[in-house]
Amino acid sequence: MSSPVRPFRRDPLATIEAMRDRLNRLLGDAFTGYRGRTPLWHPDIDVEDRDDATVIEVRLPGVAPDEVAVDVTGRDLLVRAVHAEGDSGDATETAPRSAVARRYADFSYRLTLPPDADPDSVDATMDHGLLTITVPRSRSTGSRRVSIGRRTIEGQPTAEA
Repeated sequence: MSSPVRPFRRDPLATIEAMRDRLNRLLGDAFTGYRGRTPLWHPDIDVEDRDDATVIEVRLPGVAPDEVAVDVTGRDLLVRAVHAEGDSGDATETAPRSAVARRYADFSYRLTLPPDADPDSVDATMDHGLLTITVPRSRSTGSRRVSIGRRTIEGQPTAEA
């Protein structure tokens, strides 16, 4: 006896995703309005919570430290990078050029710091395209015991216990 034939089921979402990927490869960012500019730049970011600090690592290959800004406002940490690459201007003005290709990309990442973070002690270093931001934890516990006093009513003395 032959085994029963099972109907072939096609996943319609997989077909749509495959078509979208093909179109993206064919068209690139032709319709985004960014001429020579890459609007979507998503570097790899790792955030690690340690006992003594929060450590954020951002991989920015080919980006110089002067192209990166790290700002702390209240409990918000903002990392921004603007990177432009292309010809370095070393060519002489008399050299014939048929085309000049440049790539421009910008990136921003916002993170809300934990309540026990010490925003005044944030440290950032960059080494070979790896930006490391260390946000230490506050040394104070943030809690304290509040003593309870007695309220006095005008004209009446308080009873001493």
